[in-house]
Amino acid sequence: MLLSLNPDEKTWAHLKTKELKAHQATTKIQLREIVMKKMRSIQHRPKLIKSFFNDSYVT
Repeated sequence: MLLSLNPDEKTWAHLKTKELKAHQATTKIQLREIVMKKMRSIQHRPKLIKSFFNDSYVT
């Protein structure tokens, strides 16, 4: 059985496995700042955003 993720889940999966893979945050505040920066960078990548709504997803 294939796990079907909704767009929110795909976004978080992308953040955790790609964008935040090697983060250097040592506090919750630093982690929050990094997550917000990465989320803003995703906003400027329409092809990636669209892929979260499709079966295939772009890295």
